[in-house]
Amino acid sequence: LETVQFFFKQTSNWELRDKRLTHALGMVICSYATPIRAVVSLARELAENVKDHLDDLGKEAISHDEISESLSQNPSPPTPLPANGARGDGNGIGSKNKTDPQHEAFGNAMAYEVLESFDHLGRDFQEARRGLRFPQMSETDAILTADGLQRLVEHLELLKRGNGPNEPALPARRLHQIARLFYRSNFAIDSRLSEDKVNQQLENTSYGRLIKRIAETQKPADEAEYKKELNNPLHWKSLDKLPAKWFHLLELWKYTGY
Repeated sequence: LETVQFFFKQTSNWELRDKRLTHALGMVICSYATPIRAVVSLARELAENVKDHLDDLGKEAISHDEISESLSQNPSPPTPLPANGARGDGNGIGSKNKTDPQHEAFGNAMAYEVLESFDHLGRDFQEARRGLRFPQMSETDAILTADGLQRLVEHLELLKRGNGPNEPALPARRLHQIARLFYRSNFAIDSRLSEDKVNQQLENTSYGRLIKRIAETQKPADEAEYKKELNNPLHWKSLDKLPAKWFHLLELWKYTGY
């Protein structure tokens, strides 16, 4: 993950012929014994999956106020994409028009898959991936923008290591409890309501009650602030996206924040 972050950072300002260069990246975390051909094939499918959802990611960025809604009135059409993983201008050059509002909000983005053993996703790649994530998640929730990856890793390191008496470390077993809850329970939060009402809704869910028990057990100096940090939706902005955050924390827990 540190390599991916370094790559995104180094390429964040790349331009060619006055056009911004951005990248769709697919990453497979697996055993060294996994057949390399299968890994390369899966990584390419993941990168293509990112490309397929560029417009949806852009629309979400606009709805989250990451870029101005006025920029969405005349978005430029998607350009043909080369096979090398970069998003291109139709001539094999991985670039994207700088004024395209549906992409300017995030630039580089990635999708990944963790194979604990040589898991086989089968022929129906997308259906297999949907079966592995929480049922509350959308297709774009499984994709991380460069900004999203950075904020997720920082958040993961904070939860994993802790930060003094106000923010004690989160035990891994608690992470798995949260994951089991999302796998088997419905989680419906109306993010259109006021912040107070949304928080009240959250408190009344099985997830909210679990977070309360975790905070009581961990005994932070400020329980309210600790719960607020656990419920931080990061770059997804709204609390109805908490399943996405916890899914990525579960998947990447062992691979960063050592």
